[in-house]
Amino acid sequence: MIPGLLGGLLFTVLVPVALIWLIVTLARRRGMVLPRADKGTPRRVYIYFALLVGVMVFASGVTIVLQALVESVAPADVVLDRSSSSRTALGAAMAVVGGAVWAIHWLAAMHLVAGRTAAAPQGQAAAAAEERTAATRQAYVAVTLLVAGVVMTVAGHNAVRWALDADDFHNGAFPALLTWGAVWAFHWRLTKDARATAYGRAVMEVYTYVTAAYGLVVLAVGAGRAAQALLGQGYEALALGDVVLDKGPAVWTGAAAGGLVLAIVGGAAWGSHWFAMSRGDRTSTGRALLGFAAGLAGTLTLMAALGMLLRGLIWWFMAEPGELTAASHFVFVPALAATAAVGAGLAGYHHLEFHRYAGTVGRRAAAAKEAMLGAVSLVGVGSIATAVVLLTALLISAAVESSRGIRPEREWWRGLLTAALVATALGGALWPAAWTRWRRVTERASIWNIYVYLVVGMSIAALAGGGVHVLYTLLRAILDDTGTAWLRDGRWSLGVVGAVALLTPYHWLVLRETRAGRSVAPVESSETQAAVQVVVAGAAAGEADRLLAALGYAVTVTSRSDAARELGRYALSDVDGVRAALREAQGSAVLLVVEGDEVGVFAQ
Repeated sequence: MIPGLLGGLLFTVLVPVALIWLIVTLARRRGMVLPRADKGTPRRVYIYFALLVGVMVFASGVTIVLQALVESVAPADVVLDRSSSSRTALGAAMAVVGGAVWAIHWLAAMHLVAGRTAAAPQGQAAAAAEERTAATRQAYVAVTLLVAGVVMTVAGHNAVRWALDADDFHNGAFPALLTWGAVWAFHWRLTKDARATAYGRAVMEVYTYVTAAYGLVVLAVGAGRAAQALLGQGYEALALGDVVLDKGPAVWTGAAAGGLVLAIVGGAAWGSHWFAMSRGDRTSTGRALLGFAAGLAGTLTLMAALGMLLRGLIWWFMAEPGELTAASHFVFVPALAATAAVGAGLAGYHHLEFHRYAGTVGRRAAAAKEAMLGAVSLVGVGSIATAVVLLTALLISAAVESSRGIRPEREWWRGLLTAALVATALGGALWPAAWTRWRRVTERASIWNIYVYLVVGMSIAALAGGGVHVLYTLLRAILDDTGTAWLRDGRWSLGVVGAVALLTPYHWLVLRETRAGRSVAPVESSETQAAVQVVVAGAAAGEADRLLAALGYAVTVTSRSDAARELGRYALSDVDGVRAALREAQGSAVLLVVEGDEVGVFAQ
């Protein structure tokens, strides 16, 4: 069987090469030359779309063929589901056709890069640079990298599970890692050209942080599952007397092993893109958005877990003596502890990430930090409003039913009171902390205005809806002469009106201050930044833009001034050196002069 598979593998490799050689030879003999495409033409879109289809079909086919080869050399008791001959033949056919399609169109793409103006070197160089930075080319590279990364993540998950002896052998895991890893590595080399333009950098930024985002999600889910499984087994052993920890390796089976594998694979995807592939990036929009989303998700996850824990404690203290047993009631604690740990890790890391680079994170990251504080403030306000609504409805129901001699059901009022106390605790912790912190650090009136107008607008809408229902129930009670029944019917609407009456006046005053142009609060400043002026000389404008974005300082482009004291000269890639020189010149007017591949720092 092995000779046949090796023959099929050689056939898979040699046939596309022979087809390409034949087509190229015939084209050259007949003088067939494809015309050079201008930027954005349908021909260029067609070429890169065909490349995308070809590489997907080719890589899938090679993976199937390699899977059959792995099955032929693996022990018989390891491989549980062998590939059929028809599946292997399908893989070989996909590899041949997909490889031929990709290779032929890659030659066409290289033809575009080379240009057709051999007699004019400047024109040829311009054509090559234009093609390497074309929008369709960068989109093709980014999509291929993203798909290859997802496939490698899934295959890596299966491979790591088998390596930890936690699952059966997956025949296609290692072939998929090998094939798609090669595809990813080849296309990653092409990203060097993409980063030469603003559009290319934006495309690669999207790819980098989208991959980092799903890697972070997988890491968080896996860590939570593993922690929950281990803590759950420990709780059962200690509280319920179900000793399972003496089973040795069995602890790492099931949910615990699956969670650990997810954490390893997700951590590799997130760490490689968040740290290695975006090294030195502190100011991009993608990093700011991912930091904002992860920090907010971590904060909300942590607060939700604490809220559920508080609910369990309140329910325990409200129970009748002997109604609940501690061991069975608090069985939810391991899951909440694992969830809280993951949320605290996400929120804590990104909070430190923002504050560690205070003053140098750039405008986008600073705006993301303020937006996160605003979102947490909004959640806190919503929690307080929810608590007011629940307490109002509870008090009205208790008063009306007591006046009629009716005793409220214990389960009903206990559940409502527990929810109200939890919402009060969460809102009372979230809103003051986030709101006061935001008032000290906010620098952007736009984000502040959005928050205040959103709170006031939602309050007005809630007041309109609640007021209409309260008035409706009151008028109906008057016309039908039903007495105080309208209070019970309108208790939820009265709670909404009460929440609006409690929270809106303060935000309305803040809104009036903002509209009047008065500062809502003093702004914290961790350092006094230098006033920076920039002069770009030569052909390094693109590199200079990248340097300025990484520094995170407000700059002003001005004419060159020779009457300045030189503080030092640094390479354009030495962001830390330039930043250190700027900090030494605090309070001074600083001039950055970019010449060639270096930047000079001058104090005026």
